[in-house]
Amino acid sequence: MNSACLNTSMLNQADGLSSALTYMLYRLTDTDLSNSRGYYVEARLRVTAHTGDALDSGAVLIVEDGTRQFVAFLRSDAVNLAGAAAVPLDMTTWRRVRLQCAGDGAALSVDEDLRQRGTYRKPSGYQRWAFGTFGAGTVDVEIDWIRGRKQS
Repeated sequence: MNSACLNTSMLNQADGLSSALTYMLYRLTDTDLSNSRGYYVEARLRVTAHTGDALDSGAVLIVEDGTRQFVAFLRSDAVNLAGAAAVPLDMTTWRRVRLQCAGDGAALSVDEDLRQRGTYRKPSGYQRWAFGTFGAGTVDVEIDWIRGRKQS
């Protein structure tokens, strides 16, 4: 790993509404990420509370593999990959969550059970993985451990 940084910001929505999206991400640059080989981010965590019902918001796990960005959103009552439907799930207890991605595809597993398959969120030239919070409302997340790894 080359570097790490903590970013926090407020993004005004393009639709002109008075609400805003906020994020706080801890990003770790890893020049060994490869879209063809694949990568995953895995964490033991729980989401104890969240406000708002926005689909693509909450605690996040992110992989940017030099070609694409993949995002998993985690809320106290549901999980989803970016742009996909919410999968109802009680996330208030300690869970092992994995975002696995390669090529155009992503898989979101919780406690080693596949919960959703999807695709990338947007193109990205960065090689890094991240965790934190993103979206409208607030989220309380506790993280026991987190790691990023190349797929073997």
